[in-house]
Amino acid sequence: MASLQEPPAGLEDESLPNAFVHLTCGICRLIFIDPINLDCEHCFCKVCINEWAKTNDNCPLCRKVVENKHGNIALKNFIETWVEDTMTETKVIY
Repeated sequence: MASLQEPPAGLEDESLPNAFVHLTCGICRLIFIDPINLDCEHCFCKVCINEWAKTNDNCPLCRKVVENKHGNIALKNFIETWVEDTMTETKVIY
């Protein structure tokens, strides 16, 4: 499946520190945007998992049937802060 969203410039998965690969969606392989947890505890971008759910009723990774999806506000806030800090640190002053 092609990516449905674009990461902020400079935050493609190749540029992430090793530990941050755990903050990437298993569908689009980019850093989470509006992360959603499933019952199985796997996490995906909201847009990605909703698109997947149009034709599937299971987790894309472990195939467990999805009964509930929950937003992950702590993870969302962490990523948004990290992106903001990263973008501030990499700005070029003209």
